[in-house]
Order: sequence, then C-alpha cells, then structure tokens
Amino acid sequence: MLHAPYGEPYENEECLQAIKSAVKLLEDLGHECVEAYPPLDIHYHEPRILIQSVGTNNWIESVAAESGLPVTGDYLEPLVYKAYLEAKNVTARQYCAAWSELNGVMRR
Repeated sequence: MLHAPYGEPYENEECLQAIKSAVKLLEDLGHECVEAYPPLDIHYHEPRILIQSVGTNNWIESVAAESGLPVTGDYLEPLVYKAYLEAKNVTARQYCAAWSELNGVMRR
C-alpha cells in the first residue's frame, strides 16, 4: 500500500493514481522504485514556506499586472492574502538565509 510522505495514507485518489502511474512508467523504463522516507529535519518547513511564499507573491503580482486587478483580499482567499502580506515583508537577507538553511537540510 502506498502512503503519503512519512507514512500517512493518501486521502486523494487522484494523487494516489498519479503516483502509481509514475511508478509504473519508471519501472517500465527499467528503474527500481522503492518507497522510502529519508529523515527530514523539522527545520525544513520554515525556510521552505518562506521561499514558497515569496515565489507565490511573484506569481500573484504577475497575474495582477496582466489582469489589471489589484492584489487585495477581494480577489484572493483569506489565507493566501495573509501569506501574501506576510511575504511582502521578507528581506533579501531573510530570503538568502532561508535558501542557505534549506540547502543545508537537503544536503544532510
């Protein structure tokens, strides 16, 4: 039985089918697929979220510029808008530090 990362069962059948399809393709190409969960430092999440939020802001602002719509809570879901506002305050130093920390976690 396939599990979502770190042992939780998949709740979304579409995701499960996509994984099974990818595994089959890789095995058909001669690869050996093994379900494994490398140890993941809990510190991974904070820099990942910061980097993801800044990247999402870039996308949101690109869409807003193309559509002519303002970036406000009227056009974004509340959680997305809250993350957008928080990420607007991320400094270049914080962003670079997050990448450095994330790279360290990935290398370990």
